[in-house]
Amino acid sequence: MHGYRTIFTGWRRTLTFDDIWAIRDEDSSSKIVPAFEHSWLREKAKVSVKEVEKYVNELYDMYVFGLCSTL
Repeated sequence: MHGYRTIFTGWRRTLTFDDIWAIRDEDSSSKIVPAFEHSWLREKAKVSVKEVEKYVNELYDMYVFGLCSTL
């Protein structure tokens, strides 16, 4: 419910730092970023260079031959 009160306060007037509650330590970027980076490095290690080159080449071919209009 705390979030709704903050929304309505912000609708009525400009929020200040006193209006915002403190985040939990486990939700802080100092805790989240290292965990994300660890997981990201693990995921990147799963993909080989050849797979990346193949994907890039496929995207390039789609672009060159007009099969992909979003690039």
